[in-house]
Amino acid sequence: MLDRNDTASKAKQLQLWTIYHLLTVNLYYNRLYQHM
Repeated sequence: MLDRNDTASKAKQLQLWTIYHLLTVNLYYNRLYQHM
């Protein structure tokens, strides 16, 4: 049970991490595009 819970929470963390990175990259490129 504990192992299953752990993997589920890790998967959630990974999802949040990916979404966060996508958003930051998006903002970064938007800024670059505006400066050009």
